[in-house]
Amino acid sequence: MSEVMEPNLAFTTIRDYVCSECWQQLISISAEGHNLDVVCGTNPEHRGFVRRSGIERRVSESHGELVEVQMNLRSVIPMPKKSEKELLTELGF
Repeated sequence: MSEVMEPNLAFTTIRDYVCSECWQQLISISAEGHNLDVVCGTNPEHRGFVRRSGIERRVSESHGELVEVQMNLRSVIPMPKKSEKELLTELGF
């Protein structure tokens, strides 16, 4: 889905928003008159826009959650211990 806008609003939208479905960059296509049609750069059938800053914040939060889960799992699921012989072999002895 697309939205026809005046050029200034289209440029601001492309700078500050991304596709709400795939979070990819928006692009503009010439429309009637001097207006521009703003659409998803990946799939013009995608609908809606979301603020780029909101997506960047969510990605950052998700990364923080991932690191926390990895640290917690390390204490719950211990790594298998290697024998002295295996360790020496890995070191080249």
